[in-house]
Amino acid sequence: MLEKETPQISTVLLSWNRYYLLKETIDSYLDTISVPFEMIIVDNGSDDGSQEFIKRICQEYSNCSSILLSENKGGAALNLGLQEAKADFLHVSENDLIYKPDWDQKMLKAFEKFPRLGQLSLYSPFPQKELGETCDVRSAYKIIRDDCAIYVTDINIGTSSMFRRSIWDRGVRWRNTKFGTYKFPHDSAFSKDVMKCGYLVAWNDEYLVINCGHQVDELRENLAYYIKNYKSKWRGFKKFKERLRRFGYRLERARNTESGYKIVPIDE
Repeated sequence: MLEKETPQISTVLLSWNRYYLLKETIDSYLDTISVPFEMIIVDNGSDDGSQEFIKRICQEYSNCSSILLSENKGGAALNLGLQEAKADFLHVSENDLIYKPDWDQKMLKAFEKFPRLGQLSLYSPFPQKELGETCDVRSAYKIIRDDCAIYVTDINIGTSSMFRRSIWDRGVRWRNTKFGTYKFPHDSAFSKDVMKCGYLVAWNDEYLVINCGHQVDELRENLAYYIKNYKSKWRGFKKFKERLRRFGYRLERARNTESGYKIVPIDE
């Protein structure tokens, strides 16, 4: 890509610790992006080496830049990157994804086929159960135009998504939700604001990424991190335990672990 070429996609990647997943996210993104792009990495005060890795990436790629914060500003930090974005299509990404080939082309095609589409998820309504993803089927209805399909919903579609610049230009911004220690992107409020602008909000018809942060193996490996996160959400820890049970697992008290728990099959 020519250095001065106008980006077709502006990606704002929100990072906070989990360096090992951040690296997979950025590496897979750079390996698969096929259109003119810019990536703005906003780091929420990581202390695990993530910021040093981000600096190296930005030195190597002229269309990557960073905003390195000294404290965790939560999901509202996305706005710091988005206000610098130049493209007509704005893409926000969490730092626990593996991007698949052609993800960008498929996202852009959906916006072309559906002029009323305002925000589109990188996920489908049907979780990657074969990969151990612990998410439920989402409520949505399918619409098709030519060879392109999306699943329209009246609820939120999560944080990692793409939306039209016109939504940003109309004043829609990312806000925080907080119950305990940490702040998170208020993805429900964002999607509702998109709908208030008269646009459709939709899931994809396939997963264009691997959602590593919700896989049971990742939850097991870094359980202390996830328990702290869920305890910072309204009824989050209770919902986390309920969700594990729906997928055949439970939390068991465990000594000599950072979290004080371990994930085991429900029949153990």
